[in-house]
Amino acid sequence: MSAKSSIASVASEIFDLLDPLPMEERQRAVAGALTLLGMTVAPAAQGAQSPSGGSNLSMAGGQANAQAFFASKDPGNKIEELAVAARFRELSANEHQHSKVEFQKVFKEARRNFDVTHFARDMENAKTRNLFNRGKENQLAYYGQQYTDALPDRAAVKALKRPKRGRAKTQKT
Repeated sequence: MSAKSSIASVASEIFDLLDPLPMEERQRAVAGALTLLGMTVAPAAQGAQSPSGGSNLSMAGGQANAQAFFASKDPGNKIEELAVAARFRELSANEHQHSKVEFQKVFKEARRNFDVTHFARDMENAKTRNLFNRGKENQLAYYGQQYTDALPDRAAVKALKRPKRGRAKTQKT
């Protein structure tokens, strides 16, 4: 494309490139191109749930709907529920650090039971399974983001490359 290309011709070329792709691949291609250009798509602009259960938020009346997001991801245990709640906050509010109170609020919006008594144990288990980064911020790890985005497709979750655990190096004497 030349510097003097019109918007119409650029749009036409983009359409020709994206037309043969399935809907999900189109969304990924557009999101990737925007990322390369230094732009992001706001969660509200991402629209409804993608057919594959991808990471797009389900929106109701312009507000992020925690209940629909949880239903679309179908977490199988408390650790997955914590990861889904964290991913929901990332997508809906662009928040990347999560407190116990913030988790409790998302669980309430999603109409899920929140186990206050065993929160620390469940979060430690989630960190052990590499869904969250170590530290007190309770930040969703990259693997946790991929894991949550792949839900509810268990085959896709299983196909994810698990992060390697680092070992403490000991000096030989």
